[in-house]
Amino acid sequence: MSAVIRQVISIANTDLIVVEHQGERVVTRSMVDQVHQRPEGAARRTFNSNRERFIEGKHFLKICASDFRAQKPGAISNKSHEDVILLTQRRYLLLVKSFTDELSWQVQDMLVDGYFKRFRPATLSVTQRIAQSRQRLALSKELHRTRDAGLREVIHQQLHEVSRAMGLPPPDLKSLGHSAPQAPDVLNVIWQALAFLDGKGIAHNQQRTATC
Repeated sequence: MSAVIRQVISIANTDLIVVEHQGERVVTRSMVDQVHQRPEGAARRTFNSNRERFIEGKHFLKICASDFRAQKPGAISNKSHEDVILLTQRRYLLLVKSFTDELSWQVQDMLVDGYFKRFRPATLSVTQRIAQSRQRLALSKELHRTRDAGLREVIHQQLHEVSRAMGLPPPDLKSLGHSAPQAPDVLNVIWQALAFLDGKGIAHNQQRTATC
């Protein structure tokens, strides 16, 4: 079972991998180029030419490439080492203010309605929030206890969904316990042989018989 689950949304006939950071949907500058059908680097040049107008933490977020790759495998090239600029809905709209072609007007509406707004979580009651917190804690405890690799991936995906619904970043799987080491191949062969004998109804004794 793969731990990498990619959610994809189609905007203007372009498939975008959904990117979330700190409980909020964001886009990268390369995603802006992709969905607006502009040459690679166009959004970067627009951003750089207006850099003095953008305030880090207010108008854009920055995360190092290795951390971003760990959170969202496949979203950027493995060869990229430059910090990733993340744009929320407000920051995205500021960036594309100068895009006045007809496609850009259409894309802006579709991206806001189909990508950003769709993610806004519903308002939860105090009781619902307490239940979510308890579920998140229970899943975290189960990951500390469980050593089966496949089961850990399933539980971590559930934890990811609960954390996202609460607007919290999901914890890294490696920080919550660890998987059991794989058995040596020679043992796998033995267990397969014993399972075959069981299936044939053949009795077997794994204990060594003492001899005089």
